[in-house]
Amino acid sequence: MFPPEELEKNREKLFKETVAQAKDVTELDLRRLTYRQDNYLSQVTTYNGSYLEHRLITSIIAIVEQEGNLDRWYKFYLPSLASCSNSKTQDVKKALSKIEKTIESKALLFFSKDRENVAIIPWLAGLIINSQQKFLCVKVNTELAKWIMNLKERYTEEYLSVLFDYRRHGASRLHYLFCSEFNLSTSRMNSVQMESYVKEVKVEIGLLRFLLSFGNADSYERISSFLEKSLTPALNEINEKEYFEILDPTIALCDGSITDEKHQGKSKNNYVINKVGKKITSITFYIKAGKNNTRVEDQRLIEYKKALQKEQEKEERKNTQLLIAENKSVEQNNASHNLNLIEDKKGVEQDPSNIMNRILELVQSQGNMLNDMEKRMDKAGI
Repeated sequence: MFPPEELEKNREKLFKETVAQAKDVTELDLRRLTYRQDNYLSQVTTYNGSYLEHRLITSIIAIVEQEGNLDRWYKFYLPSLASCSNSKTQDVKKALSKIEKTIESKALLFFSKDRENVAIIPWLAGLIINSQQKFLCVKVNTELAKWIMNLKERYTEEYLSVLFDYRRHGASRLHYLFCSEFNLSTSRMNSVQMESYVKEVKVEIGLLRFLLSFGNADSYERISSFLEKSLTPALNEINEKEYFEILDPTIALCDGSITDEKHQGKSKNNYVINKVGKKITSITFYIKAGKNNTRVEDQRLIEYKKALQKEQEKEERKNTQLLIAENKSVEQNNASHNLNLIEDKKGVEQDPSNIMNRILELVQSQGNMLNDMEKRMDKAGI
């Protein structure tokens, strides 16, 4: 057993080593940071804790995702983390204080297949907060790797700036659910097709209440209260932000139209209540991309870059063809010139008298010039 002073020394050494080895991610560009998660989890999981706690943890996870390594500690400065999570630094300090005291309970929650049990997986494996120097060091739970790291297909992705643009926690959570459904269905569409596409999203009422409870199983025990106080305000804010448009089911078009056979539920506001007898079993939404939808904007950018690249390649091919034509013309002119020289040379070689004739012509010309000069001098009396 170490004496108290030795324990204190070792503890301080361990603390300093952990902080020193943590990778500083302060300088990352957080403006276009995205949060990526397995598509299934984005549809069936929720989070316990406040909206601010959720924003902080999601920001941390998104940055660690970008770094690509869950096996190390990361160092964040509180002002940068506050900016990333759309929060104030003082509020971040208070939220982190709560997270620090209950770190093991800040978790990803999801149902078992039989809907009888809930799995709880902590987000964080370690946390060091230094409020005086305004930084914290974090280690993410490696058990999350299969759901958030190196995902190549069937994943949901959205910009943090969009998720945290909402005032209501429920609106942000529903937005991410709609992303998972909409983005998967439109993955092979162009931007024009995406803009006009209407997606039908049907969610079991038990799952929907679970998603919007955020770990509080007793919230809104009556379904009518849940629909009025939790679901409807969230949908209204989504329409207000215009990343998605939640359509009136009575006029929405889905795969051409919604027939009476397909639309058996009771329409209320911007969703359909589906029942078996008197029991509410599910809620159906009809969504389409709003004017601020990031999936459509990104697709437009992809198409613009492809069109620009295609135009550049076309221009390069045109310039290459012109250069080839110019080179060919120069080569032809050079060949013609060389051919003339060869012909002249052949002519001289075949008839040597041509040279003598040329000399005689020059001599005769000179003689004529002298005669002319003598005549002019005589005439002038010189």
